Amino acid sequence: MFFHVDNLGFGELSCYSGGPFRGASTDRIDTFAAEGFRLTNYCPESQCTPTRSALLTGRHAIRSGTHSVPIGSSGGWGLVAWEKTIGELLSEAGYTCAAYGKWHVGEGRGRWPTDRGFEEWYGPPRTYDEALWPTDPWYDPERDPVSRMLEIKRGEPDVTEGEQLTLEVRRDCDAEYLRRAEAFIRRSVQNDAPFFLYFNHSLLHMPVIPRAEFKGRSGQGDWADSLLELDPTSARCSTCSSASPCASGRSTRPPRRASAPMQGRSTRSATRSWLLDVLV
Repeated sequence: MFFHVDNLGFGELSCYSGGPFRGASTDRIDTFAAEGFRLTNYCPESQCTPTRSALLTGRHAIRSGTHSVPIGSSGGWGLVAWEKTIGELLSEAGYTCAAYGKWHVGEGRGRWPTDRGFEEWYGPPRTYDEALWPTDPWYDPERDPVSRMLEIKRGEPDVTEGEQLTLEVRRDCDAEYLRRAEAFIRRSVQNDAPFFLYFNHSLLHMPVIPRAEFKGRSGQGDWADSLLELDPTSARCSTCSSASPCASGRSTRPPRRASAPMQGRSTRSATRSWLLDVLV
């Protein structure tokens, strides 16, 4: 499991000496980090698109045609066709892969997550800034672009458009990501299948809006409230995965066509990792 968190500072989680200094302790994330692989020197790009591109491909974003966030693009942009993503590599090794949340490394047929090794995806194609569009007094959806939540499963010809990305949708979308992620994990566990979950939180990308049940809980403002909202996600996903035979080393069916470097490695450590996207 890989949780990608936009705009989260290096020292804001308790496991990185933050937490109380930011007005909220992240106890569940700390536990998740202790069970997995924690980096102490993680240097992302300065924007969402190149950071995601480098993560997914293991290469500098400028080599993949995704060195900056595209502004005003309506489709047909993204990772160059010859790139291999972690989703594709793990799928070839027998893993079931799913992505939830912002994609932001390609748009249009042939460039969706399902074209890059993931079996399903739900989220917005670009940035959560677009949730602010409807609040502009001059915004006209009949004239101006409309940003929507999208979803697609492998084998479908194109994405299905959902509700418009508004501040209300932005506020609550992580709950829907989590619902889908838990269902994906449970299916994988029931099928005794190794899996890779690429979970892209909407937090803490602007606009920072905690859900109603977390609003005011920290007493330190929306940012600290959002840290408290972020914290339970890792615990819920980890609880689902802990029942997996793969996570406990009890799998009776190894990944198909596993490459030599993957054989003999602890699947538990591979499926429990926490890495942070720190955007400046």
